Amino acid sequence: MLRCRWFRGRMMGGSSALNGAIYTRGNHKDYDNWAALGNPGWSFRDLLPLFLRAENFLVKDVPTGDAIYHEGNRYRGYFPVSYTYFSELLPAFIEAGESLGFPHNRDYNGASQRGFSRLQQANKDGIRYSAALAYLVPGKHRKNLHVVANTIVSR
Repeated sequence: MLRCRWFRGRMMGGSSALNGAIYTRGNHKDYDNWAALGNPGWSFRDLLPLFLRAENFLVKDVPTGDAIYHEGNRYRGYFPVSYTYFSELLPAFIEAGESLGFPHNRDYNGASQRGFSRLQQANKDGIRYSAALAYLVPGKHRKNLHVVANTIVSR
């Protein structure tokens, strides 16, 4: 039998501290399929307000058609979403994708995830954000917050 390692986020911040800090909401159709399978409240339309409330969307060059997916960033949530660095290879990467017939998608957290794009990351001013940094640090002085280390969370 072949085994596959499935890494877990057994650290403060969970799996959000483990990945490459790439911020992707997920495909609209996946959420809509979950709702269609009998999970009310899980459609993309239902979840979009929660994404908006959580995000502090710092990306400036969002196409006009995708602006509704960020609502002018009026919420300023705890989780920053931004570009990090710019590589000189990026234009060549985008051009290569376009030469293969794929569009340059300026906002894969907008209307469509199809195409080549610059990565949006959970990052602000060069600092990577996990769920712990975004939510625990701002609330660390709250009297009703109790953080227990070396404990596996099941839910």
